[in-house]
Amino acid sequence: VFILVFSYKSSAQPFIKVSHPILVTSLNDGFSPAIKQLNDFGKNPAILNDVNFRLWDLCMRTLILTNDNKFDLPRKFADTTIFLARKANNKLMLSYALYTRAYLDRFSNNVLVNVLEDGQEALSLIEGTDNIELQSLISNLLFNVYLSWGDKDNIIHYIHLSDSLLKKEGSLRSLYMARLNKCYETIIKPTDSSTNQRLIKEYSDLQQLYLNNPKELYRFNYIVCLFNEIDLRMANLRNHLQQEELILVKNKLSTIKQEIKSVVLFKSLFEGNLYLCYSNMNEIEHGKQIISIGYLLHAYKIFETNPSNPSYQKLAHISGILTRYYEATDNPQKAFFYLKSEELYKEKTLNQEKYNAIKKIELESNETKNQLEKQAILLKAKNTRHIYAFSLIGSLILITALFFVLRSYSFKFRYAKEKAAKLHLEKEEFSLKARLADEENARLAMEKELMELRQDRLQRELLTNQLQIVHKNQILNDINEKIKDGQSININKLLKEEKRIDEDFESTKKQIQETHPDFFPKLDNMAQQRLTQLDLKLSAYLHINMDTKQIAHALNIESKSVRMAKYRLKQKLGLPKDVDMDTFIRQMS
Repeated sequence: VFILVFSYKSSAQPFIKVSHPILVTSLNDGFSPAIKQLNDFGKNPAILNDVNFRLWDLCMRTLILTNDNKFDLPRKFADTTIFLARKANNKLMLSYALYTRAYLDRFSNNVLVNVLEDGQEALSLIEGTDNIELQSLISNLLFNVYLSWGDKDNIIHYIHLSDSLLKKEGSLRSLYMARLNKCYETIIKPTDSSTNQRLIKEYSDLQQLYLNNPKELYRFNYIVCLFNEIDLRMANLRNHLQQEELILVKNKLSTIKQEIKSVVLFKSLFEGNLYLCYSNMNEIEHGKQIISIGYLLHAYKIFETNPSNPSYQKLAHISGILTRYYEATDNPQKAFFYLKSEELYKEKTLNQEKYNAIKKIELESNETKNQLEKQAILLKAKNTRHIYAFSLIGSLILITALFFVLRSYSFKFRYAKEKAAKLHLEKEEFSLKARLADEENARLAMEKELMELRQDRLQRELLTNQLQIVHKNQILNDINEKIKDGQSININKLLKEEKRIDEDFESTKKQIQETHPDFFPKLDNMAQQRLTQLDLKLSAYLHINMDTKQIAHALNIESKSVRMAKYRLKQKLGLPKDVDMDTFIRQMS
């Protein structure tokens, strides 16, 4: 009770996380080093008055004493811890305390129903929380219970649950246990020789993993792996005797014998199983029944002197073999003794199975009853919530209706006002857009008109320039006539006139480019041969609608020469014969 008066509280999870190394010490090195390790941890002043630490400390002492085959004091510790954890309403520590008592029952009196009851309650308290390590320990313990009963459905269920939790935990111990559980799952299914070989390899790998990490893994599990591997190898030897395999099994048995010396928990069980293995080994190798019987008697004695964790099935099995042996060797007194012993242990086995079956049914019945009660409570709470919900909903509907009635007129008025304002804004916006569109159309019309005026002006200027050019060429023709008549001519003046003709063409060309900027590039792209300066002049004059005579005057050449130049230009442009080149050039732009 003194624990409950402490006011300082903290999370229990950090203490549970340090449980593993202490328990490894307990199982591998014994009671004293583990207790010393626990006491050293408790010297920390920060946790000395912590309620959770005190409860955890009692749980750890229970587990350590259980591992040392001391069962009376741990029982008091476990019951006290459960009582205090329930009083404090501490679910995590209550779960750990229940697991501790289930662990004690599993290894002290082997009352599996009690283990199952405490284990299931412990798991339900922390299911769905982040206490992965404790959940994996509990689920693994429950798996072992169903493994002892041979309940395949629950074995597979708890293997998968334990496997998922152990993988989430991610420690070396958890991964080791996950692999070991997977081996058990394989064993309960029908196996063949290839499956046996895979299991042998897996057990061998797990043994090596322990040897590489003896401070982190349990020697207990290492010995279990050795026994399981030996069972598989001896099954192979019964089918096919191989000397190398025989030597390997003997070496494994020697290893077990050496490791058992350092084990406290289940020491007698391991020793009894070891002598059973020796008996089977001798029968396989030599077939000498007298030696095998000696090993069986030794195993019988070990199992019989272990009342805390009796192996009734093994004792009944050994008694049956001894009965048949002594009957065959004409020793009726011993045959009768072991016959009675066989009947006794079969009866005890049956009683134990009946007890476990009855308790299991009671447990399942209680569990079903609890579930039904929970469902009834939930249904009642659900119905109550429905009544409250309907009442609340009705009230809310009434209040809401009144609220909307009171606000309906003001809302309608505000809505109408907002709608009118919105329509007014839309109307103004439409008017503004229409006005802007009209202004834009007017601007475009003005630009079009200005463009037409400019083009008309340029056309008139072009025609004026044409007339000037024709006039100048006429003057040059007159000069030419004078030369023919022998009249004197001023050469410099003539050259100037010729230069002026070229300048006039350039001016005409520039005007054409301004009026129709794509004329000369398009003409050049169409030409199949390079166009000369004369070709460009001729094209320009044709484009501005000058006839052959006017072009002849403008270029100061004969009309015949103009027609020849037009013929060559048509060929360069690649025009068909039926196409009039004059019309084609005028329409190019």
